[in-house]
Order: sequence, then structure tokens, then C-alpha cells
Amino acid sequence: MVRTALEEAELYQCGLNPFKVVFCETIPGRISAVRQIEPQLHVDSDGDVISDLSRFIPAVAHVNQSMSSSSYELASNTRRIRSLEELL
Repeated sequence: MVRTALEEAELYQCGLNPFKVVFCETIPGRISAVRQIEPQLHVDSDGDVISDLSRFIPAVAHVNQSMSSSSYELASNTRRIRSLEELL
């Protein structure tokens, strides 16, 4: 599902390396993996993950189709987007 969305958004053609896309089942596992990898950008749909990682990652994008306000304040390095296409 996610890989298909990345393909449909033509992100691989824009330079995203498919071998560097990482997935994780649990929220604590996702947070831990992202912190270990230290990416320049993290994209997620979970507000708790976004809130936690915004302290450690240079740029964070919260995919939120409804664009509803969440229970947390957006950090200066965080932006709320409706879809992956908005990152391009």
C-alpha cells in the first residue's frame, strides 16, 4: 500500500531510493528506528510519532487528510500536509 502510493506519486523517479524506505509495525519501534537512522525528513500519519520525533529530526511532515488540528502544537520543523504530493 505505501510502496504503491510512493510509486503513484512518482517519488522514486524524483530520486527517492526504494531501498532506503523503511517500515515498522509498532509506534515505539517506528520512533526508535527513525531516531537510529537520523533521516533529514520523516513523514508519518501518527500525531504521537510526529510530536516525539520533531525534537530529534530536522524536518517532519504529518500526513493528515482531514487537516484537523491535533492535540499537540506543531514544532517549527514540522508541517501538516494532506498527501505525499504536497512534499514535492
